[in-house]
Amino acid sequence: MRIIRKTVLSAFGVTQLVVLAAIASAFFFAYTPWQWSRLKEEIIRTYPDVNHIDAPSLERWFATAKTDLTLKEPVLLDVRSPAEFAVSHLPGARNVSVADGPEAMLLLTSPESWKSELENPVVVYCQAGIASAEVAERLTRVGFQRVQMLDGGIFQWANDKRLLVDSKGATITKVHTGGSQFTGLLKRAMRSAEK
Repeated sequence: MRIIRKTVLSAFGVTQLVVLAAIASAFFFAYTPWQWSRLKEEIIRTYPDVNHIDAPSLERWFATAKTDLTLKEPVLLDVRSPAEFAVSHLPGARNVSVADGPEAMLLLTSPESWKSELENPVVVYCQAGIASAEVAERLTRVGFQRVQMLDGGIFQWANDKRLLVDSKGATITKVHTGGSQFTGLLKRAMRSAEK
């Protein structure tokens, strides 16, 4: 009788484990899209006046600017930490601090040229969008007319397998997560081993 009981309990236990694994998988695969959409809603609600640009549009902008000399490339500002920037960033980006003002970001060089510099296109990005939205809003408030934040930040850019470079200019596929609360939005294969 004990042997039968162990077999029945074992089969029952295996069935429950399979059901739990299926439920956990469903939650895991559903979590990321839900989180991205929730994050984007939060950014729009908190920073309603900030303009956005998605990764495909930014990529097209750079490609078009290479052939159309009348189209000005945007200044790319990466507002992550220097350690995160060193691991990988978008080609041509400048690393600036979230706390920097336009002069420290080298966006405003002299009072005589400020009028024309305020018209320069600027795209700001961070890990997933919160810090870049804050900086984009601040730049808009001081008079910059063409500021946008990159939707999804470098995490979405990397998830889409777009071009990234390291501090030496070499192509790389990994991104430093920086201990971000949004690390789960970056695909595991794209995460750097840097801590």
